[in-house]
Amino acid sequence: MPPVRHLTPYLGLSEPISAILHLAAALAALAGLFALLRRGRGCGYRTAALGIFGLAAVNLFLMSGTYHSLPAADPLRPLFWRLDHAAVWILLAANFWAIRVLAVDGRLGGRWQAALWAVCLLGVGCELTAIDSLPYWISPTLYIGMGWLGLPTLLAVGRLHPEAPHAARMWAGGLIATAGGLMDAAEWPSPVPRIVEYHELLHACTAAGGAIFFLVVYSLADGAFHPAAREREGVAEPDELATEPERVRVTSGRF
Repeated sequence: MPPVRHLTPYLGLSEPISAILHLAAALAALAGLFALLRRGRGCGYRTAALGIFGLAAVNLFLMSGTYHSLPAADPLRPLFWRLDHAAVWILLAANFWAIRVLAVDGRLGGRWQAALWAVCLLGVGCELTAIDSLPYWISPTLYIGMGWLGLPTLLAVGRLHPEAPHAARMWAGGLIATAGGLMDAAEWPSPVPRIVEYHELLHACTAAGGAIFFLVVYSLADGAFHPAAREREGVAEPDELATEPERVRVTSGRF
C-alpha cells in the first residue's frame, strides 16, 4: 500500500504542495511538448524522439499530481502510486534517449539505446508488481542509479559539442534531481513539518531538474547539433562513434 503521510490537506488535496507543483508541471510539460514538436518538425526521427520525451514528461507529472491529490482512503490511490513510480523510469529513459538520438547517435536504434529501454522496462515491471514489498528508500535509490546511466551520454555530448552549454546543463539537472532523490531516500529534511517535508523537496527538485533537461532537449530539437552537421563542417567524430553504422546522409539543410 502507498505510504501514509500525515500532511495538512488544502483545497481537498491530501498532499497539496506535491499535487499542485506537479499538476502545474504537467500543464507546462504539455505546452512544452507542442513547442518541441513545432521546433523539430520536418524530420521523422526527431519527431519521434521529441514526442516520446514530451509525452513521458506529461505522463510523469500528471500521474504524480493525481496520486498526491487523492485521499489516503481513495481506492484509486494504490493504482496511481504504481503508475507514478513507473512513470519515473519512463521519463528517465526517454530523457537520455532523446538527447542521445538528437546529439550523439543522430538516428534511432543502437545497442546503447536498446539497453537503456531494457533497464527501463525492468524498472517499470518492478514498480508495478513488487513495490509493496520494497523498503521506502529503494525506489528513490534506484531512480538515482537509473538517472546516472545517462552519464555516458552526458560525456559524449560534452566531447561532441564542447562549445555548447548542453553538458553543463545536464550536470546541473542531474545533480539537482540526485539531491532530491537522496533527501527522499533519507526521509529528511522536513523544513515545515506536515506542509513541506522531504517528499515535497524531491518534487521541487524533480520539477527543476526536468525544466533544465527540457531546455537541453529543446536546444537540440532543430537538428543543428546533429552529428552529420559536424561532419559537413569537417569536424571529426570521436573514435567510439566510428564503429556505428553509416550516418544518415545529408540530403538537405534539414536532418
